Amino acid sequence: MDDDLLRRILGDDVEEGYREAYGALIVEQARKLLRPGLPHPEGRNWVDDDAFELTSGFCLSPAYEYVLITAQDDDELRALVYTSLRNLVVAELRKTARARLRRRMKEIMVEEGYVEKPQKFWRRPSDLDYVFAGRKAELAEAAWGVSVQLVRWRSDAKRNGPVAERQSFVDVLAAVLDVAHGSVHEDELLDVVATRFGLGPVSFAEALDVPEEEHGPVDGAPTPEDVAVAEDAELEAAIQASSIWAQLSPDERRLFPHLGKSARAAAEGAGMGKTKANSAMPRLQEKLAVLIGVDEDEERKTAVIRELGHLADGADS
Repeated sequence: MDDDLLRRILGDDVEEGYREAYGALIVEQARKLLRPGLPHPEGRNWVDDDAFELTSGFCLSPAYEYVLITAQDDDELRALVYTSLRNLVVAELRKTARARLRRRMKEIMVEEGYVEKPQKFWRRPSDLDYVFAGRKAELAEAAWGVSVQLVRWRSDAKRNGPVAERQSFVDVLAAVLDVAHGSVHEDELLDVVATRFGLGPVSFAEALDVPEEEHGPVDGAPTPEDVAVAEDAELEAAIQASSIWAQLSPDERRLFPHLGKSARAAAEGAGMGKTKANSAMPRLQEKLAVLIGVDEDEERKTAVIRELGHLADGADS
């Protein structure tokens, strides 16, 4: 496999080889993101100058060095640059969505008569007048215990929707404050609500899907870049699975190997009561739907589920 580009970038002639060759490659991959499919964070159409804006953002991010450390050849270098650029755009999209989510959350809290005291700390009038000092994980677990109705949008929509219907906001916030028994900082509430509604943060190194898939069918045989992305899919699925596993409760981890079984069989296999299994299984299924993504392709879902199975096997050993 031809690795001249990677060798030149990492070569001794840093000024001439590294900066010029690497910069040209980043711009080349950034231009691929300008095709229809991935929305612009500002809700407008992509223009050619955006490729240079994306390149600047990439060069200022941890991805700039991470890609060089990770890549083994030219094909993987291009694939990693593309995926990291795409994830930077997705992160910006989620920031925009989270800003709208914050506004909607605050609107609902005001409508519901919540008290903001001290500033940016919110509680219900009936809650104790003290600041919650516990772990955010406790609040997140309470949020996952609530059934919500999410609003799904096409991938090319402008994403101006409310994310979830109003009652879901009310129910999630109520469950969180039932656990807090006091005021919770607005940023902490937003983190918990955003994660519950599938708007958690995206790492620059977290691959979301096979990059070229959203642009439609590609004519001809797979390019070396496509092959490199496919070869990296297993690692990407493992990264996503590890993130999901960390958000499962102990009961949900025990139940995971028994997905698809009857409540009685799942309870017996997990070594817990049927009532507890009946309560935890729907929550586990909804967590997986949100965290894996209902719009992911079946191959990707299968890969993540397989990696979660490996984690479950390791927990039992």
